[in-house]
Amino acid sequence: MIDERFSAKEFQDRGFYTKEAYELADQLKEEIQQELYQVIAPVFANIVEKLNAMGHNLRLCCDPEPDDIHYRDFTDETGNKYKMLLAVDTVLSVGYPNPVRGIDNSGSALYKGEFMEFLRTPDERFENLEGYDFTPHYLEVMDMRMHFVDEPRTSGETVLLLHGEPSWSYLYRKMIPIIITAGHRVVAPDFFGFGRSDKPVNRADYSYQFHVDALTEFLNQLNLTNITLFCQDWGGLIGLRVAAENPDRFSRLIAANTFLPTGDRPASEAFLRWRDYSQSVPEFHAGGIIKGAVVTKPSPEVIAGYDAPYPDESYKAGARAFPLLVPITPDNPASADNRKAWEVLVNWQKPFLTLFSDSDPVSRGGDAVFQKLIPGAQGQPHKTIVGAGHFLQEDKGEELAELIVDFIAGTK
Repeated sequence: MIDERFSAKEFQDRGFYTKEAYELADQLKEEIQQELYQVIAPVFANIVEKLNAMGHNLRLCCDPEPDDIHYRDFTDETGNKYKMLLAVDTVLSVGYPNPVRGIDNSGSALYKGEFMEFLRTPDERFENLEGYDFTPHYLEVMDMRMHFVDEPRTSGETVLLLHGEPSWSYLYRKMIPIIITAGHRVVAPDFFGFGRSDKPVNRADYSYQFHVDALTEFLNQLNLTNITLFCQDWGGLIGLRVAAENPDRFSRLIAANTFLPTGDRPASEAFLRWRDYSQSVPEFHAGGIIKGAVVTKPSPEVIAGYDAPYPDESYKAGARAFPLLVPITPDNPASADNRKAWEVLVNWQKPFLTLFSDSDPVSRGGDAVFQKLIPGAQGQPHKTIVGAGHFLQEDKGEELAELIVDFIAGTK
């Protein structure tokens, strides 16, 4: 139906989130609104029927607004409220805008219904943080709000800084000013569940693919190109996957205390200990975890900065979920896609730099693997950062920033 006007592939070819794409979507919106309602209504009914057969006992709260036909509000027998979303083809997604979770090869619409309850950390939690006074920016991604630092908003080279677990863009506060001063644009998002981004409350909503999809949509919305990626911890697990799946957006890759596991090799004992700890500790103290994984102990004010996103344990579902999402067996849901990413990386000719620290038992030796397997790593000025732990940005942020600036200058 929709594909007769503009197929999903045509929108991909024209470019998501461009002015032309939005104009085309607006032209179509009124025309397809009513017939979309006729398609969507029975889909919702079918999903609710199946959920109720499983014992959920949901009922519709009210009729949808004309512009919100792909949403429905429901309550259950205890009065809890839920919002159901169907992502309905690229045309509708661009027009509203919320990108679909996927498009099949024929360009036809994919319907995906899901519950997604999330928390939003109050803004006052982020006031007067030590060393972090960047202007917040937000995008709507997957019907949630994703926060990112963007300083300055226009520049030739774009440096994408990706954090890991359980940190957020606060980890890059020492590095951002130096990279900006060198004339580059810095973009540092917070993954869902972290920082100022929204935080799904149900751990089942988090998956490796969920984070990959979210970052991919983020890059598409900003239309970032000529990216120099700096990634640490989960920033690498997500960022390297996204780079391998979208190589044309990236000019350089920098890996720091990270890896891209497939589960085909045993996990280290250090990681397994961390994994067990993350699930068993009664209070998941983000600032305390950072403090325990650096060489130079941070001040109480800095620790408070890392704790700021989490008023209580209910905000930490994403932080708790991350360790269990790392592929440690060959049949992990992410293993096959990570192997495909490695197929790209073992042929990666663009500059690839490793900046690992000397005091991180979790990632130790990972730099040698990258250097051996990735062609673009040959002849690069790899360096071991002395006197730094797992969160080397906290220990040696200024040194890392200078190395990034030098690497860009030497590989233009």
